[in-house]
Amino acid sequence: MPTDNLMQMDLDVFVRVATTIANVYQAMAAWRPTPRQYTQLVEALPDAANALTDWPRNFEMLCKKWHENAPERTRDDGFQAKFEWLFVRLHKNLREKAPQTKFMLEAACAYGNRRWDTRPVLIKNKHIDPSALPMPRYGTAKAAAKLLGVDAITAARWAASGRIPATRSGKSPGNRIWCVDLDALRQFKFSRFARVDHRQAARELNISWRVFSELRKSGAIESTHFVVGRAGAVAREDLDHFRTDLLSKCVEPPNDIETMPLLAVLARKSPVLQAETVRGILTGAIPVYGVSAEGLDGMLVEKPRRVDPDPPPASEPKPITHLSQRQAQEQFGLWKYEVRALALWLGLRPWGERGSKSIEIEKFSRFFTRYVLVRRIAEQYGLLSLQVVRAIRRLRPGVLTTIPPSEGLQGAYLIHRKHVSYVRGVARRLVKARSSSGSRS
Repeated sequence: MPTDNLMQMDLDVFVRVATTIANVYQAMAAWRPTPRQYTQLVEALPDAANALTDWPRNFEMLCKKWHENAPERTRDDGFQAKFEWLFVRLHKNLREKAPQTKFMLEAACAYGNRRWDTRPVLIKNKHIDPSALPMPRYGTAKAAAKLLGVDAITAARWAASGRIPATRSGKSPGNRIWCVDLDALRQFKFSRFARVDHRQAARELNISWRVFSELRKSGAIESTHFVVGRAGAVAREDLDHFRTDLLSKCVEPPNDIETMPLLAVLARKSPVLQAETVRGILTGAIPVYGVSAEGLDGMLVEKPRRVDPDPPPASEPKPITHLSQRQAQEQFGLWKYEVRALALWLGLRPWGERGSKSIEIEKFSRFFTRYVLVRRIAEQYGLLSLQVVRAIRRLRPGVLTTIPPSEGLQGAYLIHRKHVSYVRGVARRLVKARSSSGSRS
């Protein structure tokens, strides 16, 4: 309990404070624009008493709860509007008794100084001593300018570009102000030397400006010191630390390797690859040599060995898809006129027609899995194909498939494989009849 502070209050001031805190709890539960009756506030009096115990922890918990769940009572998001229900309005309404509630106003301002991150808290009260409050965490661009030693316009421009941590507060576009995180700004390390432009730093490292920009973007050159000035600059401390870290990776080259200047290797690569090479040196993935080196121009790396390219793999022979007339005769055992007649019958455009000079082997093979030439069966029994053809036409003509002659050539006679046994039986009867007639003669 803040016993001493409460004992300094008059009874009417204490009752008014307790009633106001109870009204705050009721407003967080269900807000209403009109005042509540005192009978409705009785239920919240234990919460009000608890807010005044364990000072100021419970009171700050009340501030936080009201901060996060403020009722819809104002369009403004400023500190004064959010906390005027108790810490400002009540204090002013008491007038001559305002010093009795100064300790509550100080506790509210201490909370706002450290935790109000949407707008800087500006304390203007004659009863409060600013030195008694903790150091404010958030402030305006003007307060940031004092820490940085620049003018307020420059601080606001840096806040807009992201150079300093800040958020923009206010809902009206014409009335927005910057809320800068002063605690983070106080932790900045300021450079003790003049800033070094990127182009000047690139010349000192003997690399191109584009490579230097890639190293900055990738974080190889760290920004641990803040430089007052424009953004296109680096602190002398960061540049020296990068050079020292890079030179510390240099070792004495062994005798069994051939070296070449690092800059000669970098000249063959793009800026992105050059930056990756430098990062590889910093991480130890790429060894670098040169004990007496003072910069990149004195560093050496192992000369890349020339590797003969592997001979191209031997191409596998392409599968045969087409046959010439002679190849078709040899593979399928056909005569020349049979090849041409079958090609015309199958629609394969044989030689001499529209530039075609070959026959598709797949269609020919698929055809001979279903059909057999009558000539081949006749040759097995020593007969002429016409003898077998005449017998088939006389006994069972539907079995025979005839390819008509074309272009003055002979045709071909075919049967389906399911009729092969029948045709062989016809051929055997012809041979038997021929042998019997020869014995009678």
